[in-house]
Amino acid sequence: MNCLFSVVIPFYKVSFQLLDECLASVASQTYCDFEVIIINDGDPGFPKNILDKRKNLDLKCIYQDNSGVSVARNKGIEAAKGKYIIFLDADDKLAHNTLEVLQKEIQDGFGEVYIGRYISNIETVDRAAPSKPVEVKKEDLISCIISHEDDFPGYAIGGPWGKAFKKEFLKNNQIRFIPGVKKCQDRLFMMECIEKAHNISFVNKVIYVYTIDNPTSVCVRYNDEIDRILYSVLMYTEKFIKS
Repeated sequence: MNCLFSVVIPFYKVSFQLLDECLASVASQTYCDFEVIIINDGDPGFPKNILDKRKNLDLKCIYQDNSGVSVARNKGIEAAKGKYIIFLDADDKLAHNTLEVLQKEIQDGFGEVYIGRYISNIETVDRAAPSKPVEVKKEDLISCIISHEDDFPGYAIGGPWGKAFKKEFLKNNQIRFIPGVKKCQDRLFMMECIEKAHNISFVNKVIYVYTIDNPTSVCVRYNDEIDRILYSVLMYTEKFIKS
């Protein structure tokens, strides 16, 4: 059955507690027309029993051999039945009314990409610095992604999380995460989305809670192939700019 949102959660070596909190944030949403897709990226320690706690969710779990987060997210895109796709990392959370906020934005607009505000897990929505809706050029957004500058405080421009993507837009433009790229794959994906989108809408409400103290996160683990990885990212970025 089709729905408005597909929440895609790639999983690999995340603690039971963090995954439980992640799914709890989805289960407590104030808008209910959605499905949840978990992609287990070859982690034999995946806590299957945690799914028994969430029988109230329209939830499916897909298993793949360890292939990386890009392949996992791509499988989520292919499996999604929702009109819009939301990427949620297994150690992060949605705000309690994320889907309701996005549903109202979608109802009132024609966006292909909706970019909402985020806070960290050590902040609260009440303490989050207010941000005004912004209207910017694509070039400014892409420049922000390439430079890693925080030109839009409160908005994670370079990451796929904290956003909603129209599935038809991703499908028609053949936009996917690049397999094999282990760093900055999010930024390459976002550059392509921004370049090809005709309508990007900023949502001036917090819709995502980002965990900054997870020691197992791919963002903080050392990788001894970092030189090769960054070189491949540089090549993809150069190719994108030239195109």
